[in-house]
Amino acid sequence: MKFVFEFDDGLRVEYSGSFRIQQGEKINVYIKEGFVPDKLKEPCRVLDRIGAEIRKLVGTITDEVGTTWYVKDDAMGEGRGVWHE
Repeated sequence: MKFVFEFDDGLRVEYSGSFRIQQGEKINVYIKEGFVPDKLKEPCRVLDRIGAEIRKLVGTITDEVGTTWYVKDDAMGEGRGVWHE
């Protein structure tokens, strides 16, 4: 499972067992899987559990509204939706 988190301040975190953390020229960290310090291993397991929960949530959402659903709002602009029942 691979996660990519991007924050408004330019911080980008990739996790797939290995970590890559970047923020412009200020931060550039790469820790290969197997070399993650022991005190960071439990937080990594938390990310794996969060990923499993996100997948379940996505399944629940798409079961409810289908796989194509757009709403009109400021973030997405004009949109369209198809409700699958």
